[in-house]
Amino acid sequence: MQNDSGRPAAQTPGSLWLMAAWFGVAGGLLEVAIVSTRKLWFTTTLVVSPQLVWMIPVDTVVLALGLAGALAVARYLVPRLRSLPSVVLLFPFAFLAVLGPLLAVPRLHIVAVLVLAAGCAMQAARVLESRQHLFPRSLWWMCALAGLLAVGVNARLFAEERRAMAALPTAATQAPNVMLVVLDTVRAKSLSLYGYERATSPELVRIAGAGAVFESAMSTSPWTLPSHASMFTGRWPHELTSGWRTALDSTYPTLAESLQAKGYVTGGFVSNLIYGSRAHGLDRGFLHYQDVPVSIGQAILSSSVGSLVATVGRLRRWIGYQRVLNRKTGTQVTDDVLSWVAQRGDRPYFAFANYMDSHEPYLPPAPFDAKFGPRLRYGTLAHSPVDAFRPAKWSLSKAEVQAEQDAYDASIAYLDHEVGRLVDGLRAQGALDNTLLIIVGDHGEQFGEHRLFGHGNSLYRPLIEVPLVLVFPGRVPAGVRLTEPVSLRDLPATVLDLLGVREQTPFPGQSLAGCWRDDGTRGCGGVLLSEASQRVFGAVQPWYPLSHGDMQSIVADGYHYIRNTTGAEELYELSTDSDEQTDLSGSQDRRGVLDRMRALLRERHPSAASQE
Repeated sequence: MQNDSGRPAAQTPGSLWLMAAWFGVAGGLLEVAIVSTRKLWFTTTLVVSPQLVWMIPVDTVVLALGLAGALAVARYLVPRLRSLPSVVLLFPFAFLAVLGPLLAVPRLHIVAVLVLAAGCAMQAARVLESRQHLFPRSLWWMCALAGLLAVGVNARLFAEERRAMAALPTAATQAPNVMLVVLDTVRAKSLSLYGYERATSPELVRIAGAGAVFESAMSTSPWTLPSHASMFTGRWPHELTSGWRTALDSTYPTLAESLQAKGYVTGGFVSNLIYGSRAHGLDRGFLHYQDVPVSIGQAILSSSVGSLVATVGRLRRWIGYQRVLNRKTGTQVTDDVLSWVAQRGDRPYFAFANYMDSHEPYLPPAPFDAKFGPRLRYGTLAHSPVDAFRPAKWSLSKAEVQAEQDAYDASIAYLDHEVGRLVDGLRAQGALDNTLLIIVGDHGEQFGEHRLFGHGNSLYRPLIEVPLVLVFPGRVPAGVRLTEPVSLRDLPATVLDLLGVREQTPFPGQSLAGCWRDDGTRGCGGVLLSEASQRVFGAVQPWYPLSHGDMQSIVADGYHYIRNTTGAEELYELSTDSDEQTDLSGSQDRRGVLDRMRALLRERHPSAASQE
């Protein structure tokens, strides 16, 4: 059919939907190719799901069909639009198909992307205007390609896991299981387990009654990736490659690799996609690793256009939706872990569960959302595909800060509930008595202490002092609270020691079992190092302590010593100044303490000497 100009016109109702589907699949497959190339050859820390091969085309098709629906309504309401030439109708679909791939190309300015997309779309519309008869058959071929890619990717993942399972060596008879539960962004001072006035952690109190509570456990870093990397390798952050734009490499063995070599089935279940994904190297040694979810939210965020639309702040405020689309809830993590454990067979397992419910935005589900105050209703949040945060927290009123802390405490209460459900589920499966259970925070959070908010920007106690509970019937004493400060860096050595293989450990550090042993090997704590580096942290505001240079801190002999590359120093006495309000670095009667702390830092950190 032709219009008055002699050009083909799309007059049938089905033609719009055919255009939408064709351009959606074509644009989606092109974006899959670009994103896959970036991942394989250029940006190894790019967080993407293997399921992108079908998620991106599906998302792009849905967007294109929505556009087709809008055009169909417009043509129905405005009869004049029904006679538009095909090139005009083709253009918006071609623009959408080209926009996604161009947005996936890094470092292209948005104005350049829009201009290029418009130009390419116009040329594509002109070329395809007289070739629309090719759409039906080629659409089926493109859909078949996307389907084959999806089947191929999932078949490869399944085969790899099966091959790894088949290659596992025989495990020791009755070898104990290991369950490592990481409470992302949970500080010790906000837990009722540590004396907080609110009942934020009744389940942890119950669980800890069967094991040992460490009163002062120190993370090696104030943010996720280097902290996890230390817990997995037993190494200090400056020894590792894990950073803002670099993943943990294979220089040092991980706990999962060590246990897999002993015949353990290993599984990781991660809700922190910002720095806990496969892309960041934390999956090494895990036969099964669940990070990026398969969900509607993840499908929306997989395509560049979907992600762009979904992270528009004004749109989110208009519809009243502030959640991170692809964040896995604590309920999902618990269900996934229990399902996997139930299917492991007779082999011992090492499971790693990362819960992120207490990371901003603090949006726990009902009834926890109103547990400590009115449900937090965010006015403004900055959204990225895998994160959401409130900017300019330093400008919040006292009431707004309290509302944030109320929501944080409520999020911890929800997380605590899920950890309790996890432990009860393991008990119901009958394996808990032969399981080493470790519950630990990776780093803390600030709510105005030292006029700071968030994490990653300092080394004060709210960021590095985290919960740590060990439960292992018969090997960890029940109901004890240990006051000696300890480092999370010692967890790998502790695990192998409690499993009875300490003479084979590839991990440095000391076993925390020395904190309660009375067999002549007692000893724990010592000199504890924490670090924060500018090279691995993103936006450093000028008033952040980290803005003055890389930072290190030492906890030893009852003191906390902090230093940055400019030579600025702080010294706090832990027993008398828990909030670190009185800096003793300028005190004459603490000169000896300061000199000892400097010497200890030089021993633990090679670059510290060059900073003096």
